[in-house]
Amino acid sequence: MARWEEFKTYRWEEHKVKYKSPKTEQQAVNILAKFYTNGKQCVDALDTATGKLWKFPVDPADLAAKSNGFSGKPIDATITNREYQAGLAKARADLGIPPGGLILTEQIPEHLRKAKVID
Repeated sequence: MARWEEFKTYRWEEHKVKYKSPKTEQQAVNILAKFYTNGKQCVDALDTATGKLWKFPVDPADLAAKSNGFSGKPIDATITNREYQAGLAKARADLGIPPGGLILTEQIPEHLRKAKVID
């Protein structure tokens, strides 16, 4: 808990980002707990995020994909708007966010953030 409080302070000082309500903060904690199943992993992830100036720890599956050089989709992929919207819908569902609900940039899978979207 102490490390989480330090992380929130870091986010404000470095990125001017705060959780807007206890509910959104709890959702972030839930995501973190989904990514990391024990306290040491969680603290290490918060330390890594702070050290790399990230706004939130990265999904360990994404880190593993980056470390072996393959993420399943090329970073410079071109996708249709329909594929992009389907990807956002899946990300929301995976995070427990209702359809059409607010999804933070760092919660959007990297292959969607980096893709060129066409009609």
